[in-house]
Parts: sequence; C-alpha cells; structure tokens
Amino acid sequence: MPVTARFVSTDGNGTGSVPNPLTSSNPADYVEVTADFGFSTNFQSTSPFLGVFEGTTYAAISEENVGISPLGFYASPGFPGSPSNPRPGYVPNITTQLIQQLYTTGYVSLAQFTGDWEQDGTNYVFAIGRNTDAGQRFAAYLETGFDKTSDVRVYFPTIGGSPVTVGNITYGGTVTSQVPWPIAQQPGQLAVPLGSGGYNSGANLARVLTVTLTEPAYTLGGLLPDATAGYYVGYVTPGDANNRILGLNNVVPLANRGVALRLNGVELTTDNVKKGIYTAWPYNRLIRPQGGVVGTDAAFKDDFADELRDQIAEVDAPAGGGIIDDATVKVKRDADGGAVIKK
Repeated sequence: MPVTARFVSTDGNGTGSVPNPLTSSNPADYVEVTADFGFSTNFQSTSPFLGVFEGTTYAAISEENVGISPLGFYASPGFPGSPSNPRPGYVPNITTQLIQQLYTTGYVSLAQFTGDWEQDGTNYVFAIGRNTDAGQRFAAYLETGFDKTSDVRVYFPTIGGSPVTVGNITYGGTVTSQVPWPIAQQPGQLAVPLGSGGYNSGANLARVLTVTLTEPAYTLGGLLPDATAGYYVGYVTPGDANNRILGLNNVVPLANRGVALRLNGVELTTDNVKKGIYTAWPYNRLIRPQGGVVGTDAAFKDDFADELRDQIAEVDAPAGGGIIDDATVKVKRDADGGAVIKK
C-alpha cells in the first residue's frame, strides 16, 4: 500500500520562488498524493518497508541501479594528517573494529588511530552520523558490522564562533558543547533512542567536519577530565566531502579543512571501488511498482522515469562524484553491506 507525500502544487509556468512543500504550513503550497516512482540508496530488504510494517502492507518493488555512490570516513580539522596538523609518516586510517567501537560508545582515544599514546592518549575522537531517513546511514553501518536495526551513539554539537557561508558551503565555527543526539532533534521517520539520531543531509554533516572543539565540548562538560583535544569523525560521499571538508575548490581555508581516512588501509578512489578493493558503497537506484507505474498516464510516467534514470546514471551522478555501473566495474553486491563479488 503506497503512502502519500507532499509535492509542489505549481504547474511550472509561474515566476518567482517555489515554496518548500515539505516545510510549508500553507495548504496552497503543496498537494498530497502517492508517488509514482522514487529513488533510494538502499535495497528494499534493508528497510522495514517490505511486507507488514506498523499495520501497513508494502509490496515488493522494482529496483533499477543508476550507479554507485562511494562513502568515505573523514575527520575534522586538527586530526593528524589534516592541513593544520601534518604528521610525517602517519597515514590517516580507520578500521572496521574502530568504527564499531566509535559508533557504539560515541568516542574513542585518538591514540587508537595513531598508536601514539604519549602524544594522543588524552585526545578524543567523537562520532557523528546520519538520521534514519538516510540510505548512507544504513550503508555505512551495515558495511562495518552493525545490523540494520542497530542503535548507535553519535553527538549533537552546539556550534558558535561565527561560521562562514560562501555560496552553498558553510564552514568553521567552534563547538562550545555537545550531547548525545537528542530524541527531539531526530528528523527521520523511524524512532530511535537517545544518541542514535543524526543529520538529515550529507552537506549538514560535512559542515561539522570543519569545526574546532573547545574544552567544554571535548571534555563532555567534565565527564572526560583528562581530555586535552577533540575531533569528529563522520561518513559522507565524496560529492559532499571534496569541497566542504577537503577544500578542493579552495573556498574552505586550510585551518578548517578536515582529512580523508583510509578504510582498513584502503584509499577511497574510483579505481579501487571498481576493482572491489574499496567496499564502502551503496547503489543508487530508481524504484517503482513491479510491472511499472500504474494509474493515470502510466505509460508517460514510465517513460519519464526511464529518461530520468538514464540522465542520472550517465550524467548527473558522475558529475556529483558517483560511479557509472558499467563494464569497467568488475564487482557487484546483492545487499547493503553484503559481500562484494565478481560480476
């Protein structure tokens, strides 16, 4: 049984800005109808929306790949290997075991990343993540040993210190305090306990990977009295990371740039994904009813969905850092976080 969603009510022939149908309180700004097709970064089997869920029956759907969306783990400014803290001989890296510990407890010692307990033993790394509406959340956690129903522990920072906005990129600022992600700040559709929420977009998460933590934040208000510094680690796509975290467009200054972490010693590159060496990625896919769109103008809507699918797969996704799933990709997977195997 489909569920309704809000869409813009305009016919596209007007002028001026279009109100956001998701946030507007004016019924004239939106219409509520069922979607004919949509997009997802998760297999339907990852979601609860298959069979009976909360009294509603959800049928199996058609899922068509429109490409691969790599996920990387990144750390905030000052983390060893970032521009503001170069450390000769150290290659920033995170392991599956460290991810499990970090996202179970919410923080770990930086020394567990670097091995330097004398220099880093009182520095801490804190977890940040995505909300339950995000396919990237499930892809990242399933890839690193969590179950799709696992709760995690991430932090919600209060950011001051005059962040800077240039175009669509906001960076910088200082974290004056942080708490486990509050239930009231959880924007996803699925209920989660205290600490297990997250950001509603990769861009918003990436912004936090450009901040600096102050003493009240990295000591957790006195709960970590030995702490002398703190950093964030989170996961986003290269499309969100390259300019916002790594500053590849030179908008974000060196002092606010974070650093990419290798995953189990493997660098995130397009070639490594295509060869099956780097495995943290979900598919992007177009979803619609099995057998095609039904109802009024079904054939037209199916044709439109096909055209949109191909445009995204061949043009838009690669431009945003995605990977075309063509013959140069030597591997595949049949489930989020599942084994990456030869095609």
